[in-house]
Amino acid sequence: MYAAIAIFINAGFKSVNVDVFTTGQTLAEYKLEQAMSHDFSGISSEVQTNFTGYFSLYNSVVDVAYLSSISPETVQINASNYKRIIVMIRHPKLSSPFSLEAIRVNYQ
Repeated sequence: MYAAIAIFINAGFKSVNVDVFTTGQTLAEYKLEQAMSHDFSGISSEVQTNFTGYFSLYNSVVDVAYLSSISPETVQINASNYKRIIVMIRHPKLSSPFSLEAIRVNYQ
């Protein structure tokens, strides 16, 4: 069994219009849901991926890291029952990537 503890949103603006922002948010939510749909051991990082068609100016990166069970904000190398998932969406009109962050827990 698993649970998402928290989701954090971060975005930067550079004369961005609402369409770019909301599309970036929607794509980030899609990629986060896609990552969270895997079982705990199947959640892994993804290198930069370009979207296609209408979304071709957007690309995404998924960064997954184990977290300390003692201090869940601390990234660690060793496997644990906590994983931090960060999805970053980039677009030329965003001054910094749009990102969503979640923590997945592996309850045993």
